[in-house]
Amino acid sequence: MEMAQVGGSMTGEELKKVQTLQLEMAKEVKRICEKHGIQYFLDAGTMLGAVRHKGFIPWDDDLDIGFLREEYDKFLQVAPQELSERYYLQNSMSDDDYGMVFSKIRLKGTKFVETISQENSASKEIYIDLFPYDNRSNDEKLAKKEAGEFRILVHLLMIKCRIYVWEGQGFVKWLKFLPFQFLAVFFTKQDLRRRIAMLTRRHEKEECRQVYIHDGTAAYYWYFPKKILQKTVMVEFEKELFPIPQRFEEFLSTAYGNYMELPPKEKRKTHNIIELDFGEYK
Repeated sequence: MEMAQVGGSMTGEELKKVQTLQLEMAKEVKRICEKHGIQYFLDAGTMLGAVRHKGFIPWDDDLDIGFLREEYDKFLQVAPQELSERYYLQNSMSDDDYGMVFSKIRLKGTKFVETISQENSASKEIYIDLFPYDNRSNDEKLAKKEAGEFRILVHLLMIKCRIYVWEGQGFVKWLKFLPFQFLAVFFTKQDLRRRIAMLTRRHEKEECRQVYIHDGTAAYYWYFPKKILQKTVMVEFEKELFPIPQRFEEFLSTAYGNYMELPPKEKRKTHNIIELDFGEYK
């Protein structure tokens, strides 16, 4: 998304190199999806970058790709066999200490270590994010309740995997998450993942009007009419063509307000990277 963890230690040259490698990963996703007829779209800040900059937001250090749940599941089925040997698909199925609820594609032989996950033992290379969008209940009260439950479960899972979202954010934020740290003692990672899967797939077979992003922490506010994401249009992104929702104006207005206006410099935030190594891609 456009705003990520506070901080950022990359030089402009390093950032451009990261973006170049992420673009190659996105092209690999595009190749696989086109081969297998899987619908996907540039998501969040990457979609915004495509519309506003015809490429990356200049200070953005990640790349987001979205899928409706059915298409995401199709991608997970074929990606491990189809991905170039340079890359691998990372999620809880490949790495038990992986603390997120969506998937990433990682570039082998590199390092990209963030402050919040420095104590986590899962592999940490340059990556792009793959987000599924799940059906959101038509009952607004229930939808908000489930989003709150989802957020709690995801924070507990991250803590079990030693991903500390308060790291570098000061004492007040640490104090805010103290109850989560206490509660996490009573759960296993496997139990939390089972509960998350049951909760987020609860409305999978229903005719729901809205869908929400399956990342846990943003589900409470990052949701959209499902029909917005069902049709896509090709747009330029870094001199390549990628799909975004046909009704991208509605998506971006909901997500960012006046999305064509640049944010002030103090809000142009990135992930806090404490170790970066390009390996053979220097």
